[in-house]
This record gives sequence, structure tokens and C-alpha cells, in this order.
Amino acid sequence: YDESAVGGHKTISSPRVTRQALEQIKQAGTEPFFVFAHYFDPHSRFLHHRNFDRTSDYVGPARELNMEITHLRAARGDLKPADIAYLRGLYEEEIAFTDKYVGDLLQGLEDLDLDRRTLVILTADHGEEFMEHDWIGHTRFLYDTLVRVPLVVSLPGVLAPDVVDEPVSTLDIMPTLLEIGGEQGGGLDGTSLLPVLRGDGETDRARFAEVAFIAPE
Repeated sequence: YDESAVGGHKTISSPRVTRQALEQIKQAGTEPFFVFAHYFDPHSRFLHHRNFDRTSDYVGPARELNMEITHLRAARGDLKPADIAYLRGLYEEEIAFTDKYVGDLLQGLEDLDLDRRTLVILTADHGEEFMEHDWIGHTRFLYDTLVRVPLVVSLPGVLAPDVVDEPVSTLDIMPTLLEIGGEQGGGLDGTSLLPVLRGDGETDRARFAEVAFIAPE
């Protein structure tokens, strides 16, 4: 477990996360491996990434804001639509920047001739609000803006390309990993999505979301 890339909200960590993940995969050699690469950059503070620019045309007071999330929330009553668009643009730059390094990780799997026999799952823990409900960030509400996150599952030769419209739960990821790996996930809260991924399963069941920490005003 290597958390040396963790630098908090003020740092950029995607390049190092990708490099460390590929190093771990190379060290595994021919042995089976499990790697959890935790990308944190699409997160407050929202930083500008010049190569993925979406904000250079903006001229306004939001450029001078303290980007700490508590300061942004305190200033939210004074923000105009153009200011909000600027903040959202910074967030989109961070997503695009991180996407580049996720792509480098996938390219690394291909370079190692592992891409055709490696299960890859991409997901997120939450979205961000930009004043859709008079709030900036997360940890306060459970609107779709926050709880509807991507879930991409790829295993060439086993799972055919498809799109599942029905929502599932991130609790289902571990049971899915276990079943694909030939193990049983008894006692876990989630349900394996392997039948759904194969096109013959049902997702009609209750799903719950909760906020365990309510951020102050």
C-alpha cells in the first residue's frame, strides 16, 4: 500500500499515481495482480491545466478567489453565471488532465501485452456541484449531480461491449471482482454484476446513498 503520491488538495498527483501503478504491475511479472490506482486531481482545489484549457477566455473576479472549498462556499452568493462557468471549466480541465494519465495507464497495459487479459474497472466516488442547488462541492446533498457516477467495466473476450442504463451501486464492485476471479462474495452488502454485464441479469432492486459528513455552511 503506497500512499506517497498523496499530497492533499493543493497538489497534482496523477502522473505519479500512473507511474507507481505501472511499476507495481511490472513487478508482478507473470503473477496475477490487483492494482487500485486512486486518482485525486479532479477535486478542490480546482487547478488550471494549460494543455486542457477551458478557462482562458474568462475575465472576471473568480480568478482572484481563494480556491479553498470553504472560501468558495462562503463567496457563492456573489458568484455570477460566468464565474460559476469558470469554476466548472477548471473542474473539467482537471478531469481531462486525469483522463490523459488514465489513458497512459491503459497504454502501459497494452505495452506490457496485458490489455487483452486484464479486467479494468473505472468508477468514481462522487460528483461535484457548481451551484445547481446553491452549493459548491459535495458532502452535503444526494442529488444526481453527486451520486450518479461512471462505472466502466472492461474484460476483452469475456464481456461484450454494451451499455446498461439501469443504475447499480458501487457496493457491487467487490462482489463483481470476486465472481469474475472465481471466488464467492458471500456476506457482502453488494451483488455481483457479472450476470448484468453478460446481458442476462436484473438490476431491479433497492439502492441507497447516504451522506455521512454534512459540510458546514
